[in-house]
Parts: sequence; structure tokens; C-alpha cells
Amino acid sequence: MALPAFERVFETGHVYRAEPHASSRHLTEYYSLDLEFGFIDGPEEVIQLEKELLSWIFEQLNQHHGDTLKLYRSTPLPSMLEVPVWDFGDCLDMLEREYGTSHLRDDLDPQAERQLCALAEAATGVPAVFVLGFPATSRPFYTAPRGDSGAAQSFDLLFAGLEITTGGLRLHKREALETSLRRRGVDPSGFEDHLRMFELGMPPHGGLAIGLERLTAQILGLQNVREAVLYPRDRYRLSP
Repeated sequence: MALPAFERVFETGHVYRAEPHASSRHLTEYYSLDLEFGFIDGPEEVIQLEKELLSWIFEQLNQHHGDTLKLYRSTPLPSMLEVPVWDFGDCLDMLEREYGTSHLRDDLDPQAERQLCALAEAATGVPAVFVLGFPATSRPFYTAPRGDSGAAQSFDLLFAGLEITTGGLRLHKREALETSLRRRGVDPSGFEDHLRMFELGMPPHGGLAIGLERLTAQILGLQNVREAVLYPRDRYRLSP
């Protein structure tokens, strides 16, 4: 909602989820690094911004916390500027060709994320890849479509075998948002306070969210995201 006034905005804060999974990668409360910016043409601009942002973060960590990093990893953190961007459909083809994976349809599972990072590392030397063009049915209602194929202008960043970011281009017109909600069987009237802001004028925009605990875990090579948070919250732990 701040985009029309400020064009580029960010926030950091806690996210709470009724997470159905009990795994090494899921929390019911995590810390999110969010940004949105306006007047863009596609998710590729969001991806480029994240490449530059993470490269700067990693460079700072290497320079100022190299001794600590050496306790956890054998090599410095890489530049992310040359991380490839692969189409979701192409990723499914690669997974089937290289690993015989044929059951995936609308999303990637943890094994596929690890395998794609391994393929990216073999190709570029960096275990990371942006996967772009997920099916719209598996993305939030406010995600812009990618052509007429049923794909979305949405991406995930996989880093060292784990999804750490989701982002993309958003719908910016009220009519399109209402149509998307109805297609999902949701009454737009329940979103009135949100939708009315789009009547005042909203630029084409996009953004991303980075899970801080997941990013930290991958930087340090931790086996469980709970090791990256002081007081982890999951399906079975609320105290302390």
C-alpha cells in the first residue's frame, strides 16, 4: 500500500503460519525480509535485484565475519550475480531426464530442490537457481499471469538445496484481483479494505520475501532451520 507514495518499500518482521508440516525446514513463526517496488515490467527485475542484494550481503559476511564462517563452511559465500534462471517446465524436464522424476506437476518437492541446486552447481559452480513460471494454481491470488499457458509470473530461489525466497510480479488492478479471487472460489467482499486501495492507483509492481532463518541455515550449512532461531516455534513447541 505504500508503493504509490514511496515506489520502493521494505519491511522486516515476524510471520505466523498454521504450518501443517513438521519438518527440518518449516516453522510456525519465522522472520521475513520483504521488499516491493513499483513501475517494473516483469519478475526478471525482481530477480536481478535479489541477485545484487544477496551478493552484497554475502560479500559483507565474507569480509567482516569470515572467521566465523570458516567454522561452518569450507569456502566463502559465492557471488549470486550469475545464478541461472530456469523455467519451471524446463526444470521438470531436467529432473525427469537426469533423475527419472515424473511425479511433479504444480510444485517442487524437497528432493527436487536439492537436485536442481546440484545441477546448477555443476553448470555454474554455485548451488543456486531461480525457478520461474510456476503454475498459477500453486501461487497466491495476487500473482500476475505469465502469458496464456496457466503459468504465473512467480519465482522461487533455491539455495544450497532449499527454497529461501518466493517472489514475482503482482496484479495491480482491482478488476483483475477480483477475478482471481472468484476463480479460487473466494468472495472478494471479504477483501474490500485491501481492494479499495487499488482504485486510487497502483503501479505495476513486484517483490519478494526471504525467510531469514532458512537463509541463515543455508549460509552456515545447518541441518535444521530450528538451529537458526533462538526460540523456535513449530507444531509442538510454544514455550519458552
